[in-house]
Amino acid sequence: MKSTPGTSHTLDTQKTVSKIKADKWLEWCAMLNQHTSLTELWQMLKKVSGKRSTKVPTHPKPKEEAVRFADTFSNRSSNQQLPPSTIRIQNDLRQQRWDTINHACNQKDDTDTPFTTQELKNTKHKGKDTAPGADGITYTMINNMGTSGEAAYLHLTNTTCI
Repeated sequence: MKSTPGTSHTLDTQKTVSKIKADKWLEWCAMLNQHTSLTELWQMLKKVSGKRSTKVPTHPKPKEEAVRFADTFSNRSSNQQLPPSTIRIQNDLRQQRWDTINHACNQKDDTDTPFTTQELKNTKHKGKDTAPGADGITYTMINNMGTSGEAAYLHLTNTTCI
């Protein structure tokens, strides 16, 4: 093969670039270990491949769109969408339904017995606290409420459950 001017320089440059790329690849691979998260791994792969994509928002105004969907659902599922004859029947039956519900709520059952202090003590959590619920109360707070706190808690529970 006959050498043309500049060809050997181009080949040397290509070899140098290939060597640099190989060294960088090995350096990059050496950074990976069992603690590398998948997120980091994907970010690194995108960077190496040159495919860094810009994140496109799923919707320009997601909150407004969610409200619009909720309103649409609410309007479409409203009783006002029913035929007038069905609305009249529902209105005629409303008082009877409330009477049935109130009657059922006022019926006493064999299982309607108040919780005891011993039952409350048996339910106390023995492990570490977890995240508090919507009321902000932790297991530690319940475990340390004392005798008067237990009495108040039992009164509240037994009054609302029976």
